[in-house]
Amino acid sequence: MLGDNLPLRNTPADRLRKVGEASRKKLSEKEGALLWQVAPSSMMNAAQPDTTLHQPGVVFSKVHSGNWEVPREEIKLVKKIGNGATGDVYRAYHKGKFVAAKMLKDCGDGLIEQAYEDIVMEVQVLVSLGRHPNVVQLMGVCVENKRRPILLEELVEGPNLEVFLQNPACRGKLQRPTIYKWSTDIWNSLDFLHNRDPCIMHRDVKPGNFMVTADYTALKLADFGMSKLVPKSQMPSVINTGYTGTVRYMAPEVLTQRKGHYTEKADIYSAALVMYYIATEKRPNFLTQNSEEDLRKRPDLSVVQWPSIEAIIEKAWQHKPEARPSASEMIRLLVAIPDKPSENLRDVIPSIGGCCTIS
Repeated sequence: MLGDNLPLRNTPADRLRKVGEASRKKLSEKEGALLWQVAPSSMMNAAQPDTTLHQPGVVFSKVHSGNWEVPREEIKLVKKIGNGATGDVYRAYHKGKFVAAKMLKDCGDGLIEQAYEDIVMEVQVLVSLGRHPNVVQLMGVCVENKRRPILLEELVEGPNLEVFLQNPACRGKLQRPTIYKWSTDIWNSLDFLHNRDPCIMHRDVKPGNFMVTADYTALKLADFGMSKLVPKSQMPSVINTGYTGTVRYMAPEVLTQRKGHYTEKADIYSAALVMYYIATEKRPNFLTQNSEEDLRKRPDLSVVQWPSIEAIIEKAWQHKPEARPSASEMIRLLVAIPDKPSENLRDVIPSIGGCCTIS
């Protein structure tokens, strides 16, 4: 089974990808914090490059002009909380508070260049964003060594959503107020990314990239290494790398092409599967490219046992991207359901007794 924590980029050289995957190590997810995705940001054959441009000089100048630059002496690394083949995540201390420090390893293999492009893209996205309660916040960037920048992000002390949903002690604990609130958080985060110009396509929406806050009342979207900024005027014709993200959550139009046109509606499809996972605590199945019929298969909605939510999920995972609602429309649909549960935060907190707390 393909690991849900190893995102993929398209490549015609499948043998090279397998070699790369065999050499990678999954990061520790049990520490919570922000996951450092160690899979390459682009494994595309040079003859078919993605249209995403990585321009470190431009990005780092925005770090300086936006007052995001942090001197290395102000960062104290406290404890390694994530360890991958090309990068590490530390609990760090900066200006009186704990943060997550993401940095590249000093290794000599080819993966380092791919990981470097990922961290540059993440910096590019985060410096363009303001604050939002459902998006992990940028705290600063150290670019004294421009080949090994240190990215400081908000330290979210809870587990990621995948870890939470797979913890046997936490299963069966999500009631309707939690399902509703966490689902709303997902759509709020995507609305924040999509409803701007340039639009930000996340391109790896999955449970492992949503962090659960320490009090379990909210989700925060993280990991923008695969993201892409697209001006609204270019969205109708933009060409993207296909087969990008994590297979289980890929939209059909992403899964079935090596390079081609797709839009932010691919994120909507992926988020619908995450919402299903929250509502049922059952991982959605992989799509396959075996036939058009297989590409149209979806998980069993009756398992949700909440007709209002079933109808909303069904709208979001439509086969045709243009038939899917926007993130803004998804929020309006959730607000309008007739059996909306309590939004009191005391009711949102799952009755888990600390089963997934992070030490």
